[in-house]
Amino acid sequence: MRNLDIALLDRENAVSTHVTPLIASLAQGLVSEELVVVGIRPPPENKTLKETQRLTAHQRLCELIFKAKGERKLVKRIGRDSRYPSIVEVNGDAFQNGDFVLIPKKHSNYKGYYKPSDLLPDNIEDVDSTSTISDYFWFAQVVYCCMNPPPGHFHVHWLQHSTQTMLEELGHPQELFWNDICENVPLGAVIDKVKVYESSKPPENADEYFVK
Repeated sequence: MRNLDIALLDRENAVSTHVTPLIASLAQGLVSEELVVVGIRPPPENKTLKETQRLTAHQRLCELIFKAKGERKLVKRIGRDSRYPSIVEVNGDAFQNGDFVLIPKKHSNYKGYYKPSDLLPDNIEDVDSTSTISDYFWFAQVVYCCMNPPPGHFHVHWLQHSTQTMLEELGHPQELFWNDICENVPLGAVIDKVKVYESSKPPENADEYFVK
C-alpha cells in the first residue's frame, strides 16, 4: 500500500489553499499558487500604474541620495529664541517642530556636524531599481531644535517603516510604526520632509505615508 503522506503531495490530491480577501491582497506577487479567496476577490494589480509608481519612487530616491551626499552646513535660525528656534533652515530647506523627515542610515556625527554615510552610493547609477527610500533612510519626527551646544541638533522621535519590522515584504509600503526611541541628530542629517498622516488607511499618493 502506498504511503499516504507521499500520496497527499500528488497534484491530483492537492487541496487548494483558501484565504480571506485580506490575505489574498497581501499575497499578490509573492506566491505562485492560485489561491482560492473566501469572499470577494480583491481587484487585480494595475501593473502599469505600479510600474509608473516604481519609476517615480526610484527617481525620488536618487534625488534624496544626491542631496544627502552633498555638503549640508548652511544653517539659518528663524524665531526669537536663539537657543530653541521655532524654524531652522538647512541649505534653504525649512524644518520645524512636528515635521516628519528623512535621515540617512548610518550617518556619522563629526564634532556635531553631519557626515554622509558610506551606505550611500557615490554613483546614482549604482542605486538598484528595486531599492526604496526605507533601504537608505530612517523616518523620524522633529520634536525640537536646540542650538546649544554649537553647532546645534534636532531631537527626533524615530519611526519604523513596515518592511523594516517583522512584517518584512508583507508590510504595506506606505505604513510606518512609532517606536520608543528618541535621539539627537546633527542639523544637516535631516535631508528632507515627508508627508505622514495619522490614519489607519494609506493615502492615495504613493509617496505619502500613514502611521496608526
